[in-house]
Amino acid sequence: VLNDLALTHWRAGDLPAALQTTAEFLALYPDVVGKDDNVHRYLWTAVQIYRATNQPEEAARLLAQAYAAFQHDLSAIPDAESRHAFAQIPHNRHIAAAHERDEWPK
Repeated sequence: VLNDLALTHWRAGDLPAALQTTAEFLALYPDVVGKDDNVHRYLWTAVQIYRATNQPEEAARLLAQAYAAFQHDLSAIPDAESRHAFAQIPHNRHIAAAHERDEWPK
Protein backbone atom coordinates (compact mmCIF):
# COMPACT_ATOMS: atom_id res chain seq x y z
CA VAL A 1 0.00 0.00 0.00
CA LEU A 2 2.78 2.46 0.88
CA ASN A 3 4.49 1.68 -2.43
CA ASP A 4 1.34 2.60 -4.34
CA LEU A 5 0.87 5.72 -2.22
CA ALA A 6 4.43 6.85 -2.98
CA LEU A 7 3.79 6.33 -6.69
CA THR A 8 0.57 8.33 -6.45
CA HIS A 9 2.33 11.23 -4.70
CA TRP A 10 5.13 11.16 -7.27
CA ARG A 11 2.79 11.12 -10.27
CA ALA A 12 0.78 13.95 -8.71
CA GLY A 13 3.97 15.98 -8.41
CA ASP A 14 4.09 15.94 -4.61
CA LEU A 15 7.74 14.98 -4.29
CA PRO A 16 8.08 15.70 -0.55
CA ALA A 17 5.19 13.34 0.20
CA ALA A 18 6.60 10.77 -2.24
CA LEU A 19 9.97 10.88 -0.46
CA GLN A 20 8.39 10.59 2.97
CA THR A 21 6.27 7.61 1.92
CA THR A 22 9.28 6.03 0.22
CA ALA A 23 11.29 6.31 3.43
CA GLU A 24 8.43 4.63 5.28
CA PHE A 25 8.22 1.63 2.95
CA LEU A 26 12.00 1.29 2.71
CA ALA A 27 12.10 1.04 6.50
CA LEU A 28 9.69 -1.91 6.20
CA TYR A 29 11.54 -3.51 3.27
CA PRO A 30 13.70 -5.87 5.37
CA ASP A 31 10.52 -7.34 6.87
CA VAL A 32 9.01 -8.22 3.47
CA VAL A 33 12.09 -9.67 1.79
CA GLY A 34 11.39 -13.32 1.14
CA LYS A 35 7.66 -12.95 1.74
CA ASP A 36 6.76 -11.49 -1.66
CA ASP A 37 7.79 -12.80 -5.08
CA ASN A 38 8.38 -9.35 -6.57
CA VAL A 39 9.60 -7.41 -3.57
CA HIS A 40 12.18 -5.66 -5.74
CA ARG A 41 9.32 -3.64 -7.24
CA TYR A 42 9.36 -1.60 -4.03
CA LEU A 43 13.01 -0.80 -4.61
CA TRP A 44 12.21 0.17 -8.21
CA THR A 45 9.63 2.68 -6.97
CA ALA A 46 12.24 4.13 -4.61
CA VAL A 47 14.79 4.31 -7.44
CA GLN A 48 12.42 6.35 -9.57
CA ILE A 49 11.49 8.70 -6.75
CA TYR A 50 15.08 9.32 -5.66
CA ARG A 51 16.03 9.87 -9.28
CA ALA A 52 13.16 12.35 -9.73
CA THR A 53 14.31 14.26 -6.64
CA ASN A 54 17.90 14.58 -7.86
CA GLN A 55 19.39 12.07 -5.47
CA PRO A 56 21.37 10.01 -7.99
CA GLU A 57 23.65 8.28 -5.47
CA GLU A 58 20.73 6.85 -3.50
CA ALA A 59 18.92 5.98 -6.73
CA ALA A 60 22.01 4.14 -8.00
CA ARG A 61 22.44 2.24 -4.72
CA LEU A 62 18.81 1.15 -4.73
CA LEU A 63 18.94 0.25 -8.42
CA ALA A 64 21.87 -2.07 -7.78
CA GLN A 65 19.94 -3.64 -4.90
CA ALA A 66 16.77 -3.98 -7.02
CA TYR A 67 18.72 -5.56 -9.87
CA ALA A 68 20.43 -8.03 -7.55
CA ALA A 69 17.06 -9.00 -6.01
CA PHE A 70 15.52 -9.36 -9.48
CA GLN A 71 18.40 -11.55 -10.67
CA HIS A 72 18.19 -13.66 -7.51
CA ASP A 73 14.46 -14.25 -8.01
CA LEU A 74 14.95 -14.90 -11.72
CA SER A 75 17.63 -17.50 -11.09
CA ALA A 76 15.32 -19.37 -8.70
CA ILE A 77 12.79 -20.04 -11.47
CA PRO A 78 13.48 -23.53 -12.83
CA ASP A 79 12.06 -23.39 -16.36
CA ALA A 80 12.98 -21.08 -19.22
CA GLU A 81 9.41 -20.16 -20.18
CA SER A 82 8.57 -19.02 -16.65
CA ARG A 83 11.89 -17.13 -16.35
CA HIS A 84 11.09 -15.33 -19.60
CA ALA A 85 7.58 -14.45 -18.39
CA PHE A 86 8.99 -13.16 -15.09
CA ALA A 87 11.60 -11.05 -16.90
CA GLN A 88 8.85 -9.49 -19.03
CA ILE A 89 6.90 -8.08 -16.08
CA PRO A 90 7.09 -4.31 -16.67
CA HIS A 91 8.98 -3.36 -13.51
CA ASN A 92 11.45 -6.20 -14.11
CA ARG A 93 12.06 -5.00 -17.68
CA HIS A 94 12.58 -1.45 -16.38
CA ILE A 95 14.99 -2.55 -13.66
CA ALA A 96 17.07 -4.51 -16.17
CA ALA A 97 17.05 -1.72 -18.77
CA ALA A 98 18.06 0.93 -16.24
CA HIS A 99 20.79 -1.19 -14.69
CA GLU A 100 22.21 -2.80 -17.83
CA ARG A 101 21.83 0.02 -20.37
CA ASP A 102 20.96 3.19 -18.43
CA GLU A 103 17.60 3.22 -20.23
CA TRP A 104 14.74 4.69 -18.22
CA PRO A 105 10.97 4.57 -18.73
CA LYS A 106 9.36 7.77 -19.86
